[in-house]
Amino acid sequence: MAKSQLPAVGNGQGSAERLAVLTAKSLDVAEAILSAPIDLEDKKLLSIQKDTALSIIATQVKVDESVMRERRIDRLPDMLRRLAEARGTIVSAEPQMIDATATLEEAHAR
Repeated sequence: MAKSQLPAVGNGQGSAERLAVLTAKSLDVAEAILSAPIDLEDKKLLSIQKDTALSIIATQVKVDESVMRERRIDRLPDMLRRLAEARGTIVSAEPQMIDATATLEEAHAR
């Protein structure tokens, strides 16, 4: 969304819509900060640019980790099914409940 297309944040918007607008505005500000020429003599601007860059990198790392975690979780049922097929066993796609108390009682009875 271009800067001129960003709606104003108002009371009529829900939290998600307001967050989306503010995020877009924040990215515009970050872009302006990082687009300014680097001046090694201007310590204040240099510090702001460094902090902005580090914040964006940290956020991107979190997003990448989330995407990787989601892919890994999405593939788990298929991996379990293939493992069961290789072992010649049948695995239910549904989660199974285990009665841990009965198992503990049986262990103590032995």
